[in-house]
Amino acid sequence: MELKRNVAWVRRSKPLFWADGTFGKSTTMNPCPIVKDDTIYLFYAADDNSDRRQVRLATAPVSDPENFTYRGVMIKNSDTYGDFDYAWCVLPHVVQLPDGTYYMLYSGNRGYGESALACFPGLGCAWSKDLLTWEKYENNPVLPSNGKEDYPIVGIAGGGLFCENLENGNYKLHLYYTACPSSGGNIFLDQQKSCNYATSTDGINWVRHGVVHRRTTARDYENIAATGGPVIRNADGMLQHWYSAIGTRWGVYSIAYAESYDGFNWAQGDRYGENLSLAPEVRDIGNLHFVPWKQRWQDQSVSYPGIVQVGDSLRLYYCGNDYGEGGIGTAVAAPMRIALTGETRGEAKLWIRGDDTLYRLQLSSAVSTAQTGVLAPGVHEEGITHNASVFYEEFPEQDGKALFSLRTALVHTEEGIRFDLFAENVGNVDYDDLCVTVNVGNAPVTVTAKNSEVIRKQNGFTVRLGKLAAKTTICTYAYIKR
Repeated sequence: MELKRNVAWVRRSKPLFWADGTFGKSTTMNPCPIVKDDTIYLFYAADDNSDRRQVRLATAPVSDPENFTYRGVMIKNSDTYGDFDYAWCVLPHVVQLPDGTYYMLYSGNRGYGESALACFPGLGCAWSKDLLTWEKYENNPVLPSNGKEDYPIVGIAGGGLFCENLENGNYKLHLYYTACPSSGGNIFLDQQKSCNYATSTDGINWVRHGVVHRRTTARDYENIAATGGPVIRNADGMLQHWYSAIGTRWGVYSIAYAESYDGFNWAQGDRYGENLSLAPEVRDIGNLHFVPWKQRWQDQSVSYPGIVQVGDSLRLYYCGNDYGEGGIGTAVAAPMRIALTGETRGEAKLWIRGDDTLYRLQLSSAVSTAQTGVLAPGVHEEGITHNASVFYEEFPEQDGKALFSLRTALVHTEEGIRFDLFAENVGNVDYDDLCVTVNVGNAPVTVTAKNSEVIRKQNGFTVRLGKLAAKTTICTYAYIKR
C-alpha cells in the first residue's frame, strides 16, 4: 500500500555517546527519548562490570539535543537467579499517563534458555513521578511469552509504546512488541521475528491482538525479520512506525518504516526501497570522503530506534554495530523524501513534510545540444542506497549510438534534496550548449544550482551545463527546496 508521509533521515557521522566506562562497559543500546520541559530524557540499556545490563538514563537540553550527560541506572536487575530480569533489563519504553505519572515497559532476560531468544521470557513495568526514581511492579512480568499468537513464541521483547488519553482520566496503552520464535540455526529460522500488538488500560493486564506485520520476501532488507518499534500518532490519527528489520541484503539490522490508521493494517510502500529509512553506513553517493575507520561505528548494523519531536524537528536516536557496541547516534528528519517508482523512465515520488500531497517528478531528462537538438533517452538504470538516496542513469543516444552517460543522484539533506548531475562524454565529438531538463510537475519547489545556469519552466527546470569536450566529464549540483 502507498505511503502518505514517508520520511528521510540525515544522520550524524559520529555517535552521541558509547560505552566508555561511564555510559556503559561495552555496549549502549535501545534508546527511548521523552521530552519534559526543556530536557530530553534518553533511556537506554547498558552493561556493567558483571556483564549484566540495566536501564540507564542520559539527559540533554532541548536546545542542544546532541550533548548528553550520564544520569545513572534507573532499573536494576533482580537479585534472584532465574527471575525474568536477572541478567538483563533492556528495551525501555516510557510514556506519560493522564495523571502525570510516567510508565515504563522494559524487556527482561533471565540469562538462560534453549536459544538466545528464549532468554527473554517477558516484559516488566515500572512507574515514576519525576523520570529519575522508578518503582518496579512487584509481580513482573506483566506480559509473559505465553500468548496465543499464530505460531510458537520462544521469546518476547518490547518494541513501541504510546498512550491514548480517554475520558475521565482513563487511558489505553498500545504496544507494538517483538515476537521471537527460534526453531533452528539458519538465520531464517533463528531470527524470524514479527511485530505483534497488545493493549492495556492499566499497564498490568494486557490483551494480545496477534501479529500485525512480519517479514516480506519483496524487500531483501526485511525478508528475515520485522520487529516492533516506536509508534507515534499524528493529529489526524495516522500511526507512524519505525522498526528494526533483518534481511539478506545486509544480513543484519536496518531501520524500516510503516504507517497505519487502524493499527492493524500497515502500509509499507508499493515499491522496493520506499520504506527503507536507514541501513548500515558505507560510502554513499552523497559522501565526499570515505568514512574514517574509527568513525565506522554503524557500518555493520543500525537498529532499535527511538523517535521524539524536539521543537520543529523530528529526531531519531538509534544504536549502531553489534546491538549498540558502536554507540548511540542520531538523525534528523529531512524536509523532503524522494523514491523512484520504477513505473516509467525516471519517475519518482516526492513527499514534503507538513504537506499531505504526494508529488511526482520525472528524472528521465530531455537532453539537448547545439549540434544534435533533443536526444533519444537510450537505456537506463536506477537504484537506492542505504541512506535512501536514489540515483538514475541514462545513456542519451542518436541513431542508436550512446553519446553520453548522464547520472542523476538525489541526496537527502537538512535543507532539501541535493540534485547531483554528472555528464560524461563517451564519444570523440565536442558538444556545445548541453542542457538537461527535469520535470517536477506541480511540486511547490525551487531549484538553485552551483556553477550552472538554471532555467525554471512551467513544470520543471533546465540545467545548462555548457560545453562538454570529448572523453571528459563535467558535474554540477543543484538544490531542490520547498
